[in-house]
Amino acid sequence: MTLDPLLGARLFFIAASLFLGILAVICYQRRNESPQALTFCFLLVASALYVFGYSGQIAQTTVPQAYRWVLFQGLATPWLYPLWLLIAFQHNRRKVPVPALFVIPAIVFVLRLTDPWHGLFFGSKVMVVHGPFHILSMSYGPFCILQNIYALAAYLLSIWLYANSVSKSAGFYRRQSLLMLIFTIIVLVSYIFPVFGLIPHDINISPFSMVLIGGVYFYALFGFGSFNTVPLTRRLIFSSMRDAVLVVDTNLRLLDFNPAAQNLLPTLEQKHIGQPALQVFAPYDGLTESLTSPETTEINLTMATGLGWSQLQDRSFEVRSFPLIARNRIIGYAAILADMTAQTLLREQLRLHAETDPLTGIANRRLFDQALERECKRSDRFNMPFSLLMIDVDHFKRINDKFGHPAGDEVLRTLARRIRERVRESDLLARYGGEEFAILLVETPLEQAYILAEHIRAAVQDEPFVLSTMQLPVTVSIGLATRAPGDLTSPVALMKQADLALYQAKAHGRNQTAVAQNPHQTQPA
Repeated sequence: MTLDPLLGARLFFIAASLFLGILAVICYQRRNESPQALTFCFLLVASALYVFGYSGQIAQTTVPQAYRWVLFQGLATPWLYPLWLLIAFQHNRRKVPVPALFVIPAIVFVLRLTDPWHGLFFGSKVMVVHGPFHILSMSYGPFCILQNIYALAAYLLSIWLYANSVSKSAGFYRRQSLLMLIFTIIVLVSYIFPVFGLIPHDINISPFSMVLIGGVYFYALFGFGSFNTVPLTRRLIFSSMRDAVLVVDTNLRLLDFNPAAQNLLPTLEQKHIGQPALQVFAPYDGLTESLTSPETTEINLTMATGLGWSQLQDRSFEVRSFPLIARNRIIGYAAILADMTAQTLLREQLRLHAETDPLTGIANRRLFDQALERECKRSDRFNMPFSLLMIDVDHFKRINDKFGHPAGDEVLRTLARRIRERVRESDLLARYGGEEFAILLVETPLEQAYILAEHIRAAVQDEPFVLSTMQLPVTVSIGLATRAPGDLTSPVALMKQADLALYQAKAHGRNQTAVAQNPHQTQPA
C-alpha cells in the first residue's frame, strides 16, 4: 500500500508546524538565556502558523477554499521578515528602533486580511493542477509588491549585517556569523525563487526552508554556550559598566570584553576572542588566575615602560569573579576589574601616618616595636644576630630652653637625616620618643654595631648644626644591645638592655657609646 503524495505532503507540513510550535514553547521557557530568544520564539510561532496554513492550502481543489488558507497564512507572513531582521540586529549587537521595523508589516497585515473587500493585495487567482497537487496561482497587487520589496530589503540587510560581522569577528565568533549568513542566504533564495517564478509548477519551497532553518538555528542559539553567555552578560552589565569586564567560558577561552577592558589592557584586541585567556593575558601577571577565583582578589597591573603600557604603572585593581549560570549549569565566568588605585593610595597614606613620625619623616615607635618583634622571630629561625642602638641628644632641654622649640625641632630633623645617611636600607631608623632615636641593625653582630655607633656619634660631634646664622655643637649618647645566635632575650628585655646602656653612657659623661651587659656576647675591645 502506497501513501497518497498529497496526504503525505499534508502530514509532513502538519508535523513540521507542530515541530516549530514545540520549539517555540521551549524557546519561550529559555527566553532569559539570550536577548535573541524571545524574538526567535515569535519567529517560530509565525513560521508554525505559516507552515500549517500551507498544509491546508495544498489540500484544496477550488480557488475559494485555497484562497481562505492563503488569508490564514497572512496572520503570520508579514511578521516573518521584520523578526528575522531584528534577530540579525540583536545577534550583531546593534541598536535599532524596533517599532520602525514593524510599520510596513502592520500595514501589509491589515491589507492582506481585508483583501477580499478591496483586492489591492492579490489580483487574479487561478487553480493550476500539477499531478496530485492543486496549486493556487495569483498575480500580485500593489501591496503584495510592497511586501515583497520589504522582505527583500530585510533579508539583504540581514545578509549585510552577518557579512560585516564575519569580516570583523575572530575565531568561533566568525564561524557563528558565517553560519547565520548562510541561513539568511538560504531563506532569501527560498523566498525569491517562487516570487519570480523560478521554481517549476509554482511550487513554494519556503515552508521547507523554515522547518530546516528553524531547527538548526534553535540548536545554534541554545547548543553553544557562546551564543547565550555573551548576550546575557552584555544585557546585565556591559551597557552601564565603567569598570572593565572580561567574560570567559568554562574552558577559560576569552568570550568577550567591554570597552573599559580594552582601555585598561592596551594589548587586548577583538582578534583575541576565542583564544585561551592564559595566552591573551600573559602580559598581566596574575590576571588569568583571578578570573575564576571564588574570592575577591587584588592585583597590581604593573607593565614595563617603553612598551606603550606606562599608564598601568603602580595601578591596583580589585577583581571580582562570578559564574554565569543558565539552567543550573555554569556556562562561563565574568570578572569585573575595579580600579582601586585611589583607595590603595589612601590606605598607604593612612599607613604612613600611623607608622611615620610627622616631625622627622622616619618610622615611629609603633612601627619600630613591630619590626623588632619580627626580627626576633627571624633571628630564632635563621640563627642570625642583630643589634639595637638607642640614641639620645645630649642636653636637649638646654637647646629648647635657650633657642626655642623650633630650633629643637630643626636639630631633631637634621639628626634624623644624618643618621639615615649612615645606615643601610635594610636597617630601620625610628624616632622612639622625644629626643630619643632607635636603630634596628639586621644581621649585625656586636662588633660591627659598635663601629657604626661610634661612626654616627663622631659624625654628629664633628659637624656643628646650623640654625639660622648660628652654629650649634650637638653630641649624642648611644646605648648598644645585641641579640646573638642562640640568645632568647625577648624584644622588651632587649630594649631594656639598650636603654640601660644608654643611661650608662650618659652617667659616664655623655657623648659616648655604652654596650649592654649580656652573658651571651663578648664585649668589643
